[in-house]
Amino acid sequence: MDNWYKKAQAAEAPIWQRTEEEHAGLPKGDDYEEWAAKRREWKAETQKAVSKGLLAPGQAAKAGLHDAEKARPLPPELYHVTTAKDKVLSQGLRSRRELQSPSGLGGGPDDTVSLTADLGTARAIRDSILVAREFMAGKLAIPRMLDMARKGKDADRPWLDGLEKWAPGGFDPLLTGKDIQVFDRPVNPKLAEFVLRSRSGTAKADKFVPANPSPDGSATTWVRTIPPDEMLGMRMSFFKAWSLFRESAGGPMDPLFWGESMSVLPSIPEDQIAILRVRPKPGAMGTQESALGEWRTWSGEALVIAGTAD
Repeated sequence: MDNWYKKAQAAEAPIWQRTEEEHAGLPKGDDYEEWAAKRREWKAETQKAVSKGLLAPGQAAKAGLHDAEKARPLPPELYHVTTAKDKVLSQGLRSRRELQSPSGLGGGPDDTVSLTADLGTARAIRDSILVAREFMAGKLAIPRMLDMARKGKDADRPWLDGLEKWAPGGFDPLLTGKDIQVFDRPVNPKLAEFVLRSRSGTAKADKFVPANPSPDGSATTWVRTIPPDEMLGMRMSFFKAWSLFRESAGGPMDPLFWGESMSVLPSIPEDQIAILRVRPKPGAMGTQESALGEWRTWSGEALVIAGTAD
């Protein structure tokens, strides 16, 4: 009877009051999926409990959440840069995992909310997002960006030399949308494809066409129109390099977290890109990271939004 009662009590207790082994058990045969799912469930609930101050980090670590040992009380004043101001103000902050969103602009693991204790850093991140939005919307043209790099605009010195080393083949493909390959003599289509495999890759080699070919199809210059998805990737890579070299020249900070989500920036209204003032709830915990004055916590439920900041 006593064993039955204890088991019933354990079943009703919150997941985070058990150890990982008590909740997930051991794999049954070769079926690891259910076991892995239970481990993920336990980890998420235990992380949330630590973030909200319901479970001491040391206890969580003993139960199986080893990275909980790094958790500390969150600073009293924090900042978060969002691209969805109205939604976050009404619904609160959530990690990408809590939102069930595979992508986002924020750095760090998808099971954390990223914050900074430094308002200056938050402003730099917001301003970088606004510049990236302008670029992705086509309002900040690459020739203008190259001119800014050449003149050292908004930095202590020019940074074009860094960009030129980053793109040893030049910027023409970005500017024209064309991949142009030139031979020292006319080559026929078969030889051109063979050589272009090593220059541009097998998947792209047969996409080149001759410019001004002779009757037998030979040409000195071969051209490939760069498809939209490849151009998008090239543009994002250029912006990341431009932003990084600008910072290295004494310009505004580069947040370093740009990903594929850059492509959605043009669809985000400018007034939704904002800095939020955030305060931890009593007992809230998080981890302090090594850069950008960053703090992370495992659940937005540990936080209260106190308004916006300029």
